[in-house]
Amino acid sequence: MLLHFDEFMRGIKAPVTVNTLRPGISENLVPTQLPMLLSRFNKLYPDLELELTTGLSNDLLADHEAGLLDVVIAKRKMSGAAQRGRVIWREPLVWMAAKDYQIEAARPLCLVLMRPPCGYRAIMVEALASVQREWSSACLANNLGGVQAAVAAGLGVTALGTSFLQEGMRIIEPSQKLPTLPSTEVAVIGDEPRTQHLVQPLVALLTEGLMAGAGLT
Repeated sequence: MLLHFDEFMRGIKAPVTVNTLRPGISENLVPTQLPMLLSRFNKLYPDLELELTTGLSNDLLADHEAGLLDVVIAKRKMSGAAQRGRVIWREPLVWMAAKDYQIEAARPLCLVLMRPPCGYRAIMVEALASVQREWSSACLANNLGGVQAAVAAGLGVTALGTSFLQEGMRIIEPSQKLPTLPSTEVAVIGDEPRTQHLVQPLVALLTEGLMAGAGLT
């Protein structure tokens, strides 16, 4: 017990230096601001090696469980049940279409989707099934940028967080009788004391980027 106590005290007085941080960040999280945010983070810690992984939230969480990532910052659907991690951001999901896109109530809703597995896709399908609204796939995209481009081009409708609204796109008003969507949240999973002093500034920069995307001050 004395030996463990001595090791504990040495850890407090002289914490282990972290030379490498392995964050996993959802690929659809602040996609346009991410390069600038990483540049700012690098200026804060120029001697730190950053092993960044971007991908789908489920894949990142699996890598974290396998010990391949130190921390994961991921989007997920809000749930009443207890979930892992610390929530740093919440925003509503909304239906989006091109500014001049017209929805025909008598025809299946044309959707712009990402390939499965995708949380947004699952939410759209579940919401439309809840009101028995038929749908068809108008475009399959590999990433968020492809979805936004297809929607802006008028190929169909999609569901995204309000911060992803871009030029040429509009939020579909509830009067057009599409089902209500849940909110989404961003959570930090694996925020451990060993890396907390590095994760906190990274989280602050990402939150700033989310606020900029949502048009907040």
